[in-house]
Amino acid sequence: MIENASKREGFTSMKQGDLLKKLRKERNLSQKSLSQGLSSRSTLSSFENRNTHLSSELLFNYLDRLNITPNEFRLLLNEGDSTKKQKYSAEYHYRHYEQTLTSEFLELLQTEYKQTNDVFYLLLYLQGYLENARQAGDFDSDLFKKHAKMAQDYLFRIETWGNFEFSFFINLLFIFDESILQHHIESILNKITVHSDDYLYSNIISIALLNGCHYAAIKRNKSLLQEFLQKIIDLPDSIHYFYLKSHQAFYQMIYTYLLTKEIDMDKMNKQLEVFKQIGYQTHGERLRLIIDKLITPN
Repeated sequence: MIENASKREGFTSMKQGDLLKKLRKERNLSQKSLSQGLSSRSTLSSFENRNTHLSSELLFNYLDRLNITPNEFRLLLNEGDSTKKQKYSAEYHYRHYEQTLTSEFLELLQTEYKQTNDVFYLLLYLQGYLENARQAGDFDSDLFKKHAKMAQDYLFRIETWGNFEFSFFINLLFIFDESILQHHIESILNKITVHSDDYLYSNIISIALLNGCHYAAIKRNKSLLQEFLQKIIDLPDSIHYFYLKSHQAFYQMIYTYLLTKEIDMDKMNKQLEVFKQIGYQTHGERLRLIIDKLITPN
Protein backbone atom coordinates (compact mmCIF):
# COMPACT_ATOMS: atom_id res chain seq x y z
CA MET A 1 0.00 0.00 0.00
CA ILE A 2 2.77 2.45 0.89
CA GLU A 3 4.93 1.73 -2.15
CA ASN A 4 2.46 3.41 -4.53
CA ALA A 5 1.63 6.27 -2.18
CA SER A 6 4.46 8.50 -3.36
CA LYS A 7 3.05 8.70 -6.85
CA ARG A 8 0.62 11.36 -5.78
CA GLU A 9 0.55 14.00 -3.10
CA GLY A 10 -1.88 16.89 -2.86
CA PHE A 11 -4.19 18.07 -5.61
CA THR A 12 -3.20 16.18 -8.76
CA SER A 13 -6.30 14.50 -10.21
CA MET A 14 -8.16 17.61 -11.41
CA LYS A 15 -7.22 21.25 -11.62
CA GLN A 16 -8.88 23.50 -9.06
CA GLY A 17 -10.40 25.84 -11.62
CA ASP A 18 -11.95 22.95 -13.55
CA LEU A 19 -13.51 21.53 -10.40
CA LEU A 20 -14.88 24.88 -9.24
CA LYS A 21 -16.44 25.42 -12.66
CA LYS A 22 -18.03 21.96 -12.52
CA LEU A 23 -19.46 22.58 -9.05
CA ARG A 24 -20.79 26.00 -10.05
CA LYS A 25 -22.57 24.69 -13.13
CA GLU A 26 -24.08 21.76 -11.23
CA ARG A 27 -25.63 24.29 -8.86
CA ASN A 28 -26.93 26.37 -11.76
CA LEU A 29 -24.97 29.46 -10.73
CA SER A 30 -23.57 31.92 -13.24
CA GLN A 31 -20.09 33.36 -12.85
CA LYS A 32 -21.74 36.66 -11.99
CA SER A 33 -23.81 35.08 -9.21
CA LEU A 34 -20.88 33.21 -7.69
CA SER A 35 -18.48 36.16 -7.80
CA GLN A 36 -20.95 38.86 -6.74
CA GLY A 37 -19.66 40.71 -3.69
CA LEU A 38 -16.53 38.55 -3.62
CA SER A 39 -14.49 39.41 -6.71
CA SER A 40 -14.83 40.57 -10.29
CA ARG A 41 -16.39 38.10 -12.71
CA SER A 42 -13.17 38.17 -14.76
CA THR A 43 -11.16 36.95 -11.73
CA LEU A 44 -13.43 33.93 -11.41
CA SER A 45 -13.41 33.34 -15.17
CA SER A 46 -9.61 33.39 -15.30
CA PHE A 47 -9.44 30.90 -12.44
CA GLU A 48 -11.94 28.52 -14.02
CA ASN A 49 -10.59 28.65 -17.56
CA ARG A 50 -6.87 29.31 -17.14
CA ASN A 51 -6.32 28.10 -13.55
CA THR A 52 -4.81 31.38 -12.44
CA HIS A 53 -3.90 31.66 -8.78
CA LEU A 54 -6.42 32.71 -6.12
CA SER A 55 -5.90 33.65 -2.51
CA SER A 56 -7.09 30.96 -0.10
CA GLU A 57 -9.55 33.46 1.38
CA LEU A 58 -11.24 34.05 -1.97
CA LEU A 59 -11.33 30.34 -2.83
CA PHE A 60 -12.88 29.56 0.57
CA ASN A 61 -15.48 32.28 0.00
CA TYR A 62 -16.40 30.77 -3.38
CA LEU A 63 -16.70 27.34 -1.77
CA ASP A 64 -18.82 28.71 1.06
CA ARG A 65 -21.26 30.14 -1.47
CA LEU A 66 -21.36 26.73 -3.16
CA ASN A 67 -21.94 25.07 0.24
CA ILE A 68 -18.77 23.01 -0.17
CA THR A 69 -16.23 22.70 2.63
CA PRO A 70 -12.51 23.03 1.88
CA ASN A 71 -12.02 19.40 2.93
CA GLU A 72 -14.76 18.23 0.55
CA PHE A 73 -13.14 20.25 -2.23
CA ARG A 74 -9.81 18.57 -1.55
CA LEU A 75 -11.37 15.11 -1.61
CA LEU A 76 -13.08 15.89 -4.92
CA LEU A 77 -9.81 17.13 -6.37
CA ASN A 78 -8.19 13.84 -5.46
CA GLU A 79 -11.23 11.93 -6.73
CA GLY A 80 -11.43 10.19 -3.37
CA ASP A 81 -7.84 8.94 -3.55
CA SER A 82 -5.63 9.32 -0.48
CA THR A 83 -2.49 11.42 -0.26
CA LYS A 84 0.80 9.82 0.70
CA LYS A 85 0.45 11.04 4.28
CA GLN A 86 -3.05 9.63 4.54
CA LYS A 87 -1.81 6.27 3.28
CA TYR A 88 1.04 6.20 5.78
CA SER A 89 -1.39 7.18 8.54
CA ALA A 90 -3.85 4.42 7.54
CA GLU A 91 -1.02 1.88 7.37
CA TYR A 92 0.23 2.99 10.78
CA HIS A 93 -3.15 2.68 12.46
CA TYR A 94 -3.79 -0.72 10.86
CA ARG A 95 -0.45 -1.97 12.15
CA HIS A 96 -1.11 -0.40 15.56
CA TYR A 97 -4.36 -2.30 16.05
CA GLU A 98 -2.88 -5.50 14.62
CA GLN A 99 0.22 -5.03 16.81
CA THR A 100 2.50 -5.26 13.77
CA LEU A 101 4.45 -2.01 14.13
CA THR A 102 7.66 -3.68 13.02
CA SER A 103 11.12 -2.15 13.13
CA GLU A 104 11.14 -2.25 9.31
CA PHE A 105 8.02 -0.09 9.12
CA LEU A 106 9.39 2.36 11.69
CA GLU A 107 12.63 2.58 9.69
CA LEU A 108 10.54 3.39 6.62
CA LEU A 109 9.01 6.31 8.51
CA GLN A 110 12.47 7.52 9.49
CA THR A 111 13.58 7.33 5.86
CA GLU A 112 10.58 9.39 4.74
CA TYR A 113 11.41 11.99 7.37
CA LYS A 114 15.03 12.23 6.24
CA GLN A 115 13.98 12.57 2.60
CA THR A 116 11.16 15.09 3.12
CA ASN A 117 12.09 16.83 6.39
CA ASP A 118 8.36 16.61 7.17
CA VAL A 119 7.80 16.29 10.93
CA PHE A 120 4.67 14.20 10.24
CA TYR A 121 6.82 11.12 9.57
CA LEU A 122 9.07 11.77 12.56
CA LEU A 123 6.09 11.99 14.89
CA LEU A 124 4.55 8.80 13.51
CA TYR A 125 7.89 7.09 14.09
CA LEU A 126 8.08 8.42 17.66
CA GLN A 127 4.55 7.27 18.38
CA GLY A 128 5.29 3.81 16.99
CA TYR A 129 8.52 3.45 18.95
CA LEU A 130 6.89 4.59 22.20
CA GLU A 131 3.88 2.32 21.68
CA ASN A 132 6.17 -0.66 21.15
CA ALA A 133 8.18 0.27 24.22
CA ARG A 134 5.01 0.39 26.29
CA GLN A 135 4.02 -3.08 25.08
CA ALA A 136 7.45 -4.34 26.10
CA GLY A 137 7.36 -2.53 29.47
CA ASP A 138 10.49 -0.57 28.52
CA PHE A 139 9.96 2.79 30.22
CA ASP A 140 13.44 3.31 31.65
CA SER A 141 15.79 3.18 28.68
CA ASP A 142 17.60 6.34 27.61
CA LEU A 143 16.07 6.08 24.13
CA PHE A 144 12.53 5.88 25.53
CA LYS A 145 13.14 8.96 27.68
CA LYS A 146 14.70 10.81 24.72
CA HIS A 147 11.81 10.03 22.37
CA ALA A 148 9.20 10.80 25.05
CA LYS A 149 10.77 14.20 25.64
CA MET A 150 10.81 14.94 21.89
CA ALA A 151 7.10 14.12 21.69
CA GLN A 152 6.24 16.20 24.76
CA ASP A 153 8.33 19.16 23.58
CA TYR A 154 6.54 19.13 20.22
CA LEU A 155 3.07 19.17 21.81
CA PHE A 156 3.91 21.87 24.35
CA ARG A 157 5.48 24.04 21.62
CA ILE A 158 2.39 23.99 19.38
CA GLU A 159 -0.18 26.54 20.52
CA THR A 160 -2.96 25.62 18.10
CA TRP A 161 -3.66 21.89 17.88
CA GLY A 162 -5.22 20.24 14.86
CA ASN A 163 -6.54 16.70 14.58
CA PHE A 164 -2.98 15.43 14.16
CA GLU A 165 -1.85 16.88 17.50
CA PHE A 166 -5.07 15.71 19.19
CA SER A 167 -4.44 12.14 18.04
CA PHE A 168 -0.77 12.35 18.98
CA PHE A 169 -1.64 13.44 22.53
CA ILE A 170 -4.44 10.89 22.94
CA ASN A 171 -2.28 7.96 21.83
CA LEU A 172 0.74 9.00 23.90
CA LEU A 173 -0.93 10.00 27.14
CA PHE A 174 1.02 7.25 28.89
CA ILE A 175 4.37 9.04 28.36
CA PHE A 176 3.39 11.96 30.58
CA ASP A 177 4.31 11.98 34.25
CA GLU A 178 1.48 13.12 36.48
CA SER A 179 3.46 16.19 37.57
CA ILE A 180 4.07 17.27 33.95
CA LEU A 181 0.45 16.74 33.01
CA GLN A 182 -0.70 18.57 36.14
CA HIS A 183 1.54 21.53 35.26
CA HIS A 184 0.20 21.80 31.70
CA ILE A 185 -3.37 20.60 32.24
CA GLU A 186 -5.10 23.98 31.88
CA SER A 187 -3.35 24.71 28.58
CA ILE A 188 -3.98 21.17 27.29
CA LEU A 189 -7.68 21.25 28.14
CA ASN A 190 -8.10 24.64 26.49
CA LYS A 191 -6.50 23.26 23.33
CA ILE A 192 -8.73 20.20 23.42
CA THR A 193 -11.99 22.11 23.83
CA VAL A 194 -11.37 25.27 21.79
CA HIS A 195 -13.47 23.81 18.93
CA SER A 196 -16.09 22.21 21.16
CA ASP A 197 -18.97 23.98 19.37
CA ASP A 198 -17.93 22.44 16.03
CA TYR A 199 -19.52 19.00 15.75
CA LEU A 200 -16.70 17.88 13.43
CA TYR A 201 -14.38 17.92 16.47
CA SER A 202 -16.79 16.25 18.89
CA ASN A 203 -15.47 12.72 18.39
CA ILE A 204 -11.81 13.51 18.96
CA ILE A 205 -12.64 15.81 21.89
CA SER A 206 -14.68 12.99 23.44
CA ILE A 207 -11.84 10.48 23.03
CA ALA A 208 -9.30 12.91 24.50
CA LEU A 209 -11.38 13.65 27.59
CA LEU A 210 -12.32 10.00 28.17
CA ASN A 211 -8.68 8.94 27.87
CA GLY A 212 -7.78 11.69 30.32
CA CYS A 213 -10.38 10.51 32.81
CA HIS A 214 -9.17 6.93 32.46
CA TYR A 215 -5.55 8.01 32.98
CA ALA A 216 -6.42 10.04 36.10
CA ALA A 217 -8.57 7.24 37.53
CA ILE A 218 -5.89 4.59 37.08
CA LYS A 219 -3.31 6.94 38.61
CA ARG A 220 -5.76 7.64 41.48
CA ASN A 221 -5.17 11.34 40.84
CA LYS A 222 -8.33 13.09 42.02
CA SER A 223 -7.06 16.54 41.04
CA LEU A 224 -6.49 15.57 37.40
CA LEU A 225 -9.75 13.64 37.29
CA GLN A 226 -11.63 16.69 38.53
CA GLU A 227 -10.08 18.79 35.73
CA PHE A 228 -11.10 16.36 32.98
CA LEU A 229 -14.51 15.74 34.54
CA GLN A 230 -15.27 19.45 34.78
CA LYS A 231 -14.59 19.86 31.05
CA ILE A 232 -17.10 17.11 30.32
CA ILE A 233 -19.67 18.86 32.49
CA ASP A 234 -19.01 22.20 30.77
CA LEU A 235 -19.49 20.87 27.23
CA PRO A 236 -22.85 21.53 25.55
CA ASP A 237 -25.61 18.96 26.07
CA SER A 238 -25.87 17.99 22.41
CA ILE A 239 -26.26 14.66 20.65
CA HIS A 240 -22.66 14.93 19.49
CA TYR A 241 -21.45 14.55 23.08
CA PHE A 242 -23.98 11.89 24.12
CA TYR A 243 -21.40 9.08 24.32
CA LEU A 244 -18.95 11.26 26.25
CA LYS A 245 -21.54 12.52 28.71
CA SER A 246 -22.86 9.00 29.30
CA HIS A 247 -19.59 8.49 31.23
CA GLN A 248 -20.07 11.55 33.42
CA ALA A 249 -21.90 9.81 36.27
CA PHE A 250 -19.40 6.92 36.21
CA TYR A 251 -16.36 9.15 36.61
CA GLN A 252 -18.18 11.33 39.13
CA MET A 253 -18.57 8.22 41.31
CA ILE A 254 -14.89 7.41 40.79
CA TYR A 255 -13.99 10.93 41.88
CA THR A 256 -16.16 10.60 44.97
CA TYR A 257 -14.45 7.29 45.80
CA LEU A 258 -11.00 8.91 45.53
CA LEU A 259 -12.15 11.56 48.00
CA THR A 260 -13.99 9.35 50.48
CA LYS A 261 -12.85 5.76 49.81
CA GLU A 262 -16.53 4.86 49.65
CA ILE A 263 -18.50 3.68 46.62
CA ASP A 264 -22.15 2.83 46.14
CA MET A 265 -21.88 -0.37 44.10
CA ASP A 266 -25.63 -0.63 43.52
CA LYS A 267 -25.62 2.80 41.93
CA MET A 268 -22.42 1.95 40.02
CA ASN A 269 -23.90 -1.29 38.68
CA LYS A 270 -26.97 0.58 37.44
CA GLN A 271 -24.68 3.05 35.67
CA LEU A 272 -22.70 0.27 34.00
CA GLU A 273 -25.97 -1.39 32.97
CA VAL A 274 -26.68 1.70 30.86
CA PHE A 275 -23.74 0.86 28.58
CA LYS A 276 -25.09 -2.65 28.11
CA GLN A 277 -28.51 -1.28 27.21
CA ILE A 278 -27.11 1.00 24.51
CA GLY A 279 -25.00 -1.77 22.97
CA TYR A 280 -21.65 -1.19 24.67
CA GLN A 281 -21.48 -4.26 26.91
CA THR A 282 -17.77 -4.87 26.29
CA HIS A 283 -17.00 -1.26 27.10
CA GLY A 284 -19.00 -1.53 30.30
CA GLU A 285 -16.91 -4.53 31.29
CA ARG A 286 -13.73 -2.52 30.67
CA LEU A 287 -15.03 0.25 32.91
CA ARG A 288 -15.72 -2.34 35.59
CA LEU A 289 -12.03 -3.28 35.46
CA ILE A 290 -11.20 0.30 36.48
CA ILE A 291 -13.37 -0.17 39.58
CA ASP A 292 -11.64 -3.47 40.36
CA LYS A 293 -8.21 -1.84 40.13
CA LEU A 294 -9.25 1.11 42.26
CA ILE A 295 -10.67 -0.86 45.14
CA THR A 296 -7.67 -3.22 45.17
CA PRO A 297 -5.03 -1.93 47.64
CA ASN A 298 -1.75 -0.74 46.10
